[in-house]
Amino acid sequence: RAVARFCGRLPGTTGLAGYVVCCVLPCRCCWKGLEKSLRLGKDSKHEDGEPLVKCSVGTRKVLVLGLDGSGKSSWLWLCDHPEDSSLRSGELLQPTSGVQRLTRKHVRSSVGEETNVTVDLELTEVGGGEQIRPFWGHYVAQDLAVLVFFADAADTDRLEEAAEALEEVCRAVVARAKAPRARLLLVAMNTFAAEAESSSDIHEVMRRATEGVVAFDGVRILEADLVGAAGREPADALLSHVADLALGAGPPLRRRR
Repeated sequence: RAVARFCGRLPGTTGLAGYVVCCVLPCRCCWKGLEKSLRLGKDSKHEDGEPLVKCSVGTRKVLVLGLDGSGKSSWLWLCDHPEDSSLRSGELLQPTSGVQRLTRKHVRSSVGEETNVTVDLELTEVGGGEQIRPFWGHYVAQDLAVLVFFADAADTDRLEEAAEALEEVCRAVVARAKAPRARLLLVAMNTFAAEAESSSDIHEVMRRATEGVVAFDGVRILEADLVGAAGREPADALLSHVADLALGAGPPLRRRR
């Protein structure tokens, strides 16, 4: 700006020439360089396969809920340790009794595959014990992007209890449009167990429990069996899907009319 003001005081064509050389041409060169970088896309990568340029859209808030022992902490641990292929042998994750937070940076989603667009996900897990569930609604912020709700498919005796807990938090989401842009994602854990309910059955139980509160159209359920050597793949797939929702995929939760 100082250079532009100085050039503006120069007489006639001298000032115009100075302005073009000192201001216009450098700005055009910088813009072309940025434009080229954004066009690099997935075809321009480092030797390790990572994109040269990542364009972040900022941070989105994600609230992770579910009954105690439903798998929330296991997923957050894998999110916090992306270099590990699975939960570490002998790693004993106690159910969260309070609140656990972490930010996973530069998460790519299918929405941004062609442009290397990434999003930072601020993950907040609140414990699922009976004493803390009544306070879940206090963690529903107005700028909440995604509500992820875990259900243990093998814990069939508590599925109705989980559905009632989901109903209560959905009331908090739609009450007075408290979180107008929040998307809901259901996660079915331990579907491999012999006595486990299917993910479609769990989806139906949750839909029935909330049908008087929210419209359930477009709400998906994912299976994420994180235990064992293959835990990394479903954990990353879940993270990517959360990023999709955080970037606006799917309908937000809304009050049933």
